[in-house]
Amino acid sequence: MLHQVGKKINNKDIALIKNTFFLQEIIDAIPNPVFLKNTEGLFVACNRAFANYTGLEKDQIVGKTFYEIVPKELADKHQEMDNRLLQGAGVQTYESKLLTADGIEKVVVFINSIYLNSDGSVAGIVGIINDITEITQICSELKTANRQFSSILDSISDGLVIFDHSLRVKYLNKEVFQIFLSVQTKKEVIGKRLEEIYPLVTDTIIHKNLKRALREQVDVHFEYFFEPLSRWYEVNIYPIQNGLLVHFRDVTERKKSEERIRLLAYYDQVTGLPNRVYFKDYVDQVIKNTASNQLMAVVLLDLDGFKLVNDTLGHDVGDELLKAVGDRLIKYVHEQSMVARMGDDEFAVLLPQINSKEDAEKIAEKILQILQPVITLEKHELYITASIGISVYPIDGMEAKKLIRKADAAMYCAKEKGRNNYQFYQSVMKYNAAQRLAMENGLRRALERQEFVLFYQPQIDVKSGKIIGAEALLRWKSPDFGMVSPLEFIPLAESTGLIVPIGRWVLRSACRQAKYWQEQGLNPVRISVNISARQLQQHDLVETIKEVLQETGLEPCWLELEITESQAMYNAQYIVNILGKLKELGIKIALDDFGTGYSSLVYLKYFPIDKMKIDKSLVQDIGSGDADNAAIVMAALAMAKSLKLKVLAEGVESKEQYRFMKEHGCDEMQGYLFSRPLPAVEFEKLLKKPLLITED
Repeated sequence: MLHQVGKKINNKDIALIKNTFFLQEIIDAIPNPVFLKNTEGLFVACNRAFANYTGLEKDQIVGKTFYEIVPKELADKHQEMDNRLLQGAGVQTYESKLLTADGIEKVVVFINSIYLNSDGSVAGIVGIINDITEITQICSELKTANRQFSSILDSISDGLVIFDHSLRVKYLNKEVFQIFLSVQTKKEVIGKRLEEIYPLVTDTIIHKNLKRALREQVDVHFEYFFEPLSRWYEVNIYPIQNGLLVHFRDVTERKKSEERIRLLAYYDQVTGLPNRVYFKDYVDQVIKNTASNQLMAVVLLDLDGFKLVNDTLGHDVGDELLKAVGDRLIKYVHEQSMVARMGDDEFAVLLPQINSKEDAEKIAEKILQILQPVITLEKHELYITASIGISVYPIDGMEAKKLIRKADAAMYCAKEKGRNNYQFYQSVMKYNAAQRLAMENGLRRALERQEFVLFYQPQIDVKSGKIIGAEALLRWKSPDFGMVSPLEFIPLAESTGLIVPIGRWVLRSACRQAKYWQEQGLNPVRISVNISARQLQQHDLVETIKEVLQETGLEPCWLELEITESQAMYNAQYIVNILGKLKELGIKIALDDFGTGYSSLVYLKYFPIDKMKIDKSLVQDIGSGDADNAAIVMAALAMAKSLKLKVLAEGVESKEQYRFMKEHGCDEMQGYLFSRPLPAVEFEKLLKKPLLITED
């Protein structure tokens, strides 16, 4: 900001300061010393670099003359330059030796020019000091060309444009000139509208956002692809006095890196097909847009005898075989379907619209047929068969994870029945409508009957090996159905809305338990509670959490709320707002099941989260030779580090997985290697142990 002037500064000088206000942030960021004087030779403003040269504060400079700051000989020279400028001379330059405040002699060039009021009258003199002690070439260019004040901004590597309130160009630096203009000169550009200079920009996001920033007086940030240059730019628009400041930064390489990470995370490196992560998320996305009475099928196929091909002919031939199988599937499957490689020799096909199970049966038979013709690779003739498992939405499940799991079970059943066949999933608990109603009624009474119980799974700090957190996991001990799996009753609770009161009970119980452990003198641990999609949409969620914390006495810093990627992406702006309010309370936010959705790489930076939990589906194959999962995990860890997020790995079951995650910078872990989820009493015993994991 411009410093207030002393008594010698008059109203005209104040007006001069106001007129130059929109340049203050720019010149303060310039490494070269810059100053501004009125017509009487008094300083009215300067930047930080000029103050550092003199050894004075800005307030000590404003209102003084050069005679009060530098030796008389140098001040006389400046007086001569000022007189010539005020008498109508052009830009004045003067080379001199200058002793800085810390006693170092510098060879510098002073560049002075007049500064005009809006009516064209002389308002004052602007000066720039350019250090040419080591950069003699720049000094020579400055002397030869007598550059204007704006030439300093040409040294900025990013593009910079200043528009007036009519969106006419007032200034642009060299970088922007290279972006937009190939034949015109700066002189021809000043005073013109952007669409006159660059016709392709008319009605684009740039032009619309310029108008929006000017109309609403708000900062606007976005990315834009300049087709003529084939380059991506980050565009930042800032309202300033009487116009706009627009900053362009080339982010092409960053975008390329993001695309490489996306390909690494969501595509199989051997076949080029979508991988397990992408397939699961895609299925969930299709389900969201599918009517509940519309059937669709998930088909999993495992190549029979593939391991023998790898063992006898080598992995190169095995990889070529996988590519060939992928190509055959793609040629057959309808374009609206998806083919994915799930890992090893397992493929998946999504059939998004079928009229009956018989349709899926016909396609499974056709897949078996298209695999039958011999595949010739490196003079080897290979005959391939497959075992196929099929699950059907919504009969076998209403989410991708369940449909894939049940198709997988059916596929192993096909193998047991002799391979080269297909099987539909047959549930051992095939509820009819009456049974579902009975479970729903039981679920409604479960809270009042106190049938719910919380188990706790420890979360371990990788560096210390100590328990630093506990994830609260819900269990239902039903007198009618026995111990019901969360996979069965949680979707029912979600669909009926019962998850909201159940979620409140979980939150209150977990916070009360964490506070109890603290009161027993045990080391405090952070308690993690999963928040459902229904709960996130409750307008009183923040107030509910406040009440629970106040009621239980647990400090907010010991509570961590977990949300999944799919929850975060639904109504994203609303979720960002809710999470922001929770963060303000001091509560920690974790993104659960990371790696099961494709949206997070793009939007992750916008969500106010503290921790990223890598899904166990990525962790479980570490050490099994699955290079894809290992690469995805490393990419996720690198990305989290760049975003300054903590990372917790779920489902750690082996020392090999533990060492891998530790070596690649994972902060926290949980899984069966440390402990299964335990009742509160058993978990309390773990809290009394000094360490839960060692390197042995």
